[in-house]
Amino acid sequence: MLGQATLNIKQKFPQIEAIGHFHDGNVIVVPKAQEVEVIDYFNKQVKVLGQEAGLSYPQSVEVKEVYR
Repeated sequence: MLGQATLNIKQKFPQIEAIGHFHDGNVIVVPKAQEVEVIDYFNKQVKVLGQEAGLSYPQSVEVKEVYR
């Protein structure tokens, strides 16, 4: 689910860079001007993919670190 969501945001925002993908997290580089838009879109993608998978609770993205 996280991998597919990452591919979806990469398609919508081709300027982002995924520099690490793990089982339970990603490291992505996002232009500062699009930070909120990308995180919001990522959350929407994860929520939709979770619903499509039939999960019983809503999924969301947790941003743990922001480097500027």
